[in-house]
Amino acid sequence: MVETLITIPILLFFGASLLQLYFIWETKLTLNHATLMSARVGATSSLNIQAMNNALVKGLIPLQSPDLGDPLGPANVYTNARDQVILDVANNSVLRIANPTVEAFNDFDIGTGIPNDHLHARSIQVGVNSGVNVQDANLLRIQIAYGIPLTVPFVGPFIMDALNLVADQNAWAWHRQNTVDNGLFPITSVATVRMQSPSILTVANQPFIMTRQEVVDSIQ
Repeated sequence: MVETLITIPILLFFGASLLQLYFIWETKLTLNHATLMSARVGATSSLNIQAMNNALVKGLIPLQSPDLGDPLGPANVYTNARDQVILDVANNSVLRIANPTVEAFNDFDIGTGIPNDHLHARSIQVGVNSGVNVQDANLLRIQIAYGIPLTVPFVGPFIMDALNLVADQNAWAWHRQNTVDNGLFPITSVATVRMQSPSILTVANQPFIMTRQEVVDSIQ
């Protein structure tokens, strides 16, 4: 009985930890796919942030595990799941564009955006401000952070407390307000694709585009 009293709590904690880690890994895999879908939409829409967010929402709907056999009907169930993900993306996620940078637009924007046509025939000269050429400026690289609640009892709070103790606080700066400060576990994903349309700097997407220094700081 004494051995049972000692070992059962340990085994329960170990099992609960595996369950929580499974939920985290499931979200990570789903977010990786959703980030790639968002990047692909951005590449074909000249960096339309609304379209990219819509693709992100669509990619994250499976995390809601909608039961399409529900008596409410598939359409209603899907709509409810999508509405919940829209709220999650608005409140608990951050998207930023690491390439092209603000400096790349300064170097290569010809008035109608960074050109995307005939790249093989264009100059490979490196831009003065960006440190890349026009071909590299046509690589779209996005980063997305997404916060999830750790719902497994005892284990979830333990992981969050441990994370706060060991993690580099500066690494969270760009998404902290939407994730850790809300008591959510941060999961990040990166996707890189080739632009299929001109990169156009607009009032809507400018706040999401990083500077070259911000990109360097994020690597260090």
